[in-house]
Amino acid sequence: MLSDAQRLSDERRYDVPVTVICTELTSQMLRERVEQGLAPLQELARIRDVEYVDLPTGHWPQFTRPEELARAILRSLSLIVPATPRAEPPLAGDETATLLGSLERQRATFAWKCSGLDAAGMQATVSVSSMTLGGLVKHLALVEDVSFSRRLLGRDLQSLWETADFDDPDWEWHSAADDTPEQLLRLWQDAVARSRAAVAEVLADGDLGQLARVSPWVEPPSLRRTLVDLIEEYARHVGHADLIREAVDGLTGEDPPAGPPPSDS
Repeated sequence: MLSDAQRLSDERRYDVPVTVICTELTSQMLRERVEQGLAPLQELARIRDVEYVDLPTGHWPQFTRPEELARAILRSLSLIVPATPRAEPPLAGDETATLLGSLERQRATFAWKCSGLDAAGMQATVSVSSMTLGGLVKHLALVEDVSFSRRLLGRDLQSLWETADFDDPDWEWHSAADDTPEQLLRLWQDAVARSRAAVAEVLADGDLGQLARVSPWVEPPSLRRTLVDLIEEYARHVGHADLIREAVDGLTGEDPPAGPPPSDS
């Protein structure tokens, strides 16, 4: 019967990550009610991993702001599940499509290797190396912003990097231990989004031969060289992520490709 009470007995439900999209109450108001132990929220209080997202839309956000609601849901899902289908470069595309597709494939594989882990998994190490998946995520977020926003477009880094101690060449690796998995993955996802927008902006005015506006070298690199460098950077670190992730929970290989495998016939 629809009116029957639900009786939940499996304690594992408290380990499932939950995202609460706050539409009528703010996240702060809801947290206060959870802390007060109000009866309707006692189940929520026992969940170990809760993310609150403010979306002040009233009772029916699916009607008033459907696009923002959809983005909030998809953004939450991307933190705990791999982005599938995996991006694939074209088999016979032009130079731009091939380079961009190759970079997206590396990004997607990296995201899959680093998704679905708790803090312990993100901070796990292998053998004598101090490298962690969390450190990799924060490092590549910084690489994305430096390569595209800072050097390619000549813009200042995002304010979120203002606390960075760049006198320490390994700052992002060390400081990742202070961030949650959700914070790290969102940091990287936002940096990737800025990079995609930067590349699209540059390509709207020309081709891959356009030069970076800021360069640590005597000769500024072209967009072509920047993309190749990022593909190499990701390929190297995806290999690191392979080893660390296998040591954490045995996950190996790649997520399913976007389409059917090429036919030999």
